[in-house]
Amino acid sequence: SETDVKVVDLRPNGALVGPARTLTSEWDLVPGEPSWTPDGSALRFSARVGGSRHLFEVTLRGELIRQVTSGNRQLGSISTSQDGQVMAYTVTDAVTPAEVYTNRGDGSLQQKITSFNDMWLTDIILHPSERLTWPAADSTEIEGWLVKPVGYERGRSYPLILKIHGGPHGAYGDSFFRTFQVLSGSGFFVLYTNPRGSSGYGHKFTYATLGQWGEMDSGDYLAGVDAALEAYPEVDTNRIGVSGGSYGGFMTNWLTATTDRFSAA
Repeated sequence: SETDVKVVDLRPNGALVGPARTLTSEWDLVPGEPSWTPDGSALRFSARVGGSRHLFEVTLRGELIRQVTSGNRQLGSISTSQDGQVMAYTVTDAVTPAEVYTNRGDGSLQQKITSFNDMWLTDIILHPSERLTWPAADSTEIEGWLVKPVGYERGRSYPLILKIHGGPHGAYGDSFFRTFQVLSGSGFFVLYTNPRGSSGYGHKFTYATLGQWGEMDSGDYLAGVDAALEAYPEVDTNRIGVSGGSYGGFMTNWLTATTDRFSAA
């Protein structure tokens, strides 16, 4: 069943007054732990949306679900002042480890307030990720990202590694993943994807592989490799590897047993 935010009135003794009301029944993402706004008029919670994670707000009547923060980034550990005027949270993206930011309560003025990683980041080369999309067998759009190798030159030949996340209901996206940067620094293209079964794309997408692990999503991974090859002919088709942990390990074994696309796993 889907995860929803519900509210119910309480008597002074804690007894419920009537049935619970669902505030997110028409909303197709997965809400995190809810908290009240200071005036008690709405509830806020974080949720993954595609490759990002942001703060959302819903009124007590469920009439409006508003995304409070935005951008290609992931928020975490959200905290709000007692009067609701200021928020604090961590922010990460593909080339930035998490730092602490503050923002107005309405999400209109985000400011970075820590710089723990600034010094060492000046001494290294990090390539930003490039978003790719491609159609699945049923025409569902699949999202992924490609990191070029450090020192990339058009026309040269480079190996590629497909990275597979766990879950299967996990997801990659707009967050710093040092393994990808280590591989990029070692001369690899790195492709990481959110095939059907991943979270952040709606209930139907997340549970599309139920009872079909490997059978359905393997095509999404292979189509992603094809999309990377189309975008970058410099990828050496004889030097493509695949790697993953947990469910990603399962899929690594599945792909190497069912296709000859990969030279190493």
